[in-house]
Amino acid sequence: MYWKRTLESSFWSYKANIPEERIDDFLEARCIVKFNYIYGFIENGLDILVIDSFFCEAMANIFRLKEKYEVLLGLLVYCYLYYLSKRESEKVVTPEVRNCAERIVLHKSVKKVYRQFLERLCIDSSSLNSDMLKQMIKLLGPYERLGSHTKYMIIENVINEYYMFIILYLSNTYHMPGLLERNLDDDTYSGYVYENKAENTKQMTEVKLREKFKDIIADTDKKGEVIHIPVLNLFDYTDSVNENCVDSFCPNMYGQFSLGLEWILRKRNALDQVDRIKDFSDDRDYMNYLHSNNLELLIGSKYVLANKNYSLTHEFEKLTENWKVIYTMLMENGLALKRDSIKVCIHSIEVEIRSQNISDEKQSYNKETGLYTYSIYSGMPIDFKENELEAFLHDNRKVIEISAKISVQTATERIGTLIVEK
Repeated sequence: MYWKRTLESSFWSYKANIPEERIDDFLEARCIVKFNYIYGFIENGLDILVIDSFFCEAMANIFRLKEKYEVLLGLLVYCYLYYLSKRESEKVVTPEVRNCAERIVLHKSVKKVYRQFLERLCIDSSSLNSDMLKQMIKLLGPYERLGSHTKYMIIENVINEYYMFIILYLSNTYHMPGLLERNLDDDTYSGYVYENKAENTKQMTEVKLREKFKDIIADTDKKGEVIHIPVLNLFDYTDSVNENCVDSFCPNMYGQFSLGLEWILRKRNALDQVDRIKDFSDDRDYMNYLHSNNLELLIGSKYVLANKNYSLTHEFEKLTENWKVIYTMLMENGLALKRDSIKVCIHSIEVEIRSQNISDEKQSYNKETGLYTYSIYSGMPIDFKENELEAFLHDNRKVIEISAKISVQTATERIGTLIVEK
C-alpha cells in the first residue's frame, strides 16, 4: 500500500508552475518519469502495482485525456506490454518479465480500463496524429531490449503496428472521419493495408518510381543496355484490384526495383562487399567507413544501412542529412554508393492484370481424396475439386505483374559497397 499511495500522490496528480514556453518539455519529461516507474515495476515482477496504481487508479479515475501526455502515457505503457509479452525474442526477455507483462494485459480489470480509455479517446481524438506516433518512437526506442547478442531492432515496427491497430480500431468502431488520413501514411503502412487512392491501375507510369528514385534517375540513355526487371508480382482478390489501390503496391515496387539494381551491379562486378555486423566494431566504425569512402548514396534496407544503436540516431541523421538516402522494403541488403556514381533511365513500365490459375501458387492437394484445400475470404479452408478451384480462382483472384525496362549507367568500375548482414 505504501508504494501505491506514493505513486498516486507523487505523480498522477502532480502540478507545477512551469513557464509557458517550457510546458511541453516538462510534460514530456514527467511522462517518461512515470513510465520509468512502471518499467521498474515490470522488471521486478510487481504486476499488482501496475494493475492497481496505474490502470485501476490513475487511468480509470485520474486521467481525463484532456492533455496529450495522458494519452501518450497510456499508449506507451500498453504498447510496451505488447512488445514484452508478444513480440520480443525470449533471448532478451526473461520468462519472469514476459509472464509479468502477460499477467497485466490479461487481467480483467486492465482489459476493462483499457477499453474505457479507448472509448474516451473517440470523444476527443485531437491528440492522435503523426506527431503522437513520432513521440512514441522517440520515447520507447531506448527501451528496446538488446541482451548480450546481436539482434534486429524491432521496437519501431512494433510501435507502428500497435499504433496502426489503435487508429484502425477507433476509425472502424466509432466511425471517426479524418482519423485515418492524419495518422496513417502510405510509406509506413501500405505493407499492411490497402490505401484507396483515385488513380487508374492501368495508367501507372514511371511517375511513382521516378519520384522515389529521383536522385538517381536519368531522363535519357541511348547507349546503355536495356534490361528487363520485375517490380511487382501480386496476388489479390478481384474486388480489391481496381483503380483505387495503386498506391498500396508502391512499397513493394520500390523494394523490387532496388533488388533489380543490386542484381545488375553484382553482375557487373561493380561492388565491394562488407558484413554490417562482422566487419565493424560498432556503429561509429561503420559510419566512419561510409564517410571515409565517400559513400553518400544509400539505397535499400533501413535496418542494414541505418544505425543499430538508438542513442546514435541523431548522429547518424546529422552525418547523412546532405546525402541521398532511399530506404525500401523487401531488400535485405543495402547499397552504399559514391555520390553521382549511378544513373538509371526508365524506358518503359509494363502492367499485366490477369485471372489467377491453379499453377500460379503451390496448392494444398490431397492425393487420396483428389481435392484441393483453399482458404477463401473468411480464412476458412474449403475443399474444391480441380475444376471448381479453377473457376473460383478465375472469378475471384487476380494476378498483377509489373515490370520495368531500364538501363543503368555507372561512373566507374567499382562504385561502392554492398552492405549485407549474415
